Parts: sequence; structure tokens; C-alpha cells
Amino acid sequence: MKAIVDRGYGKAHRMLSDMDFRIHLLDTLNKEQEALEKDYWQGRTLSFGDLTNLSGKGLGLVFTFTARVSGMIENTACLQRLGRAIGQIVYTIDCLEDLETDLAKGRFNGLQAAGMVEDGRLTAESLSALNYF
Repeated sequence: MKAIVDRGYGKAHRMLSDMDFRIHLLDTLNKEQEALEKDYWQGRTLSFGDLTNLSGKGLGLVFTFTARVSGMIENTACLQRLGRAIGQIVYTIDCLEDLETDLAKGRFNGLQAAGMVEDGRLTAESLSALNYF
């Protein structure tokens, strides 16, 4: 499976680069994510906001790129905010969906890394903090 994902990522990476997308910015965000995960495995509790912000920044970059490609530069700020919000929500949903499996397999999970999980479950305080609506 990893080979398929790596091939798909490589193809997307080349395609976006060819379209003059600043792919190096996404690469930088990916490295920042890897560094945060390494910090966690070394015993540091992370901020859930720091983790979600990386996904938000990444999707914000992608959304603003669509304004440039479509020639509708006036939509850049709105699309950046929308992409950022959706990126943060997607990261949160992914953490929630994967929590049980990640804990069982000893894998990284942002909720766990941020100290929002006790005894394999989200704390009441964490549930309240995740209430977006």
C-alpha cells in the first residue's frame, strides 16, 4: 500500500510543481508535522492547535492556489480561511476516527499527543473543547 501512496504523492507533487504551485511550502509543513510527532515520542505533550494548524495551513495553500489558477485573485483571502478551517476539521475527524486503532497499535494520534485522552477515551473537557457548533 505504501508504494501506491508514494507513487500517487510523487505524481501529484510533480503535477503541482509543473503548475507553479509552491509545493515546497507543503513539504515544509509535512516536515513540521514529522518534527512534532518526534517531539511527542520523546515525551513532550503537544498542543492540539499546533497539530491542526499545520493541516489548516496546508489546505489553505491549496485553496488559495485555486484562486490563482482560476484568475479570481479577489477570492484568495476567503479561500485561505475556508481551506484553513476545513483542514483543521479534517485533521480532527481523522484523529477521532483513528483513535481506537492508533491506541491499540501504538501509533501517533493528535488527540493522545495533546493529552486529550485518558484510559483510551476522550476526556469530558476535550469533548467540550472539540465542540465546533
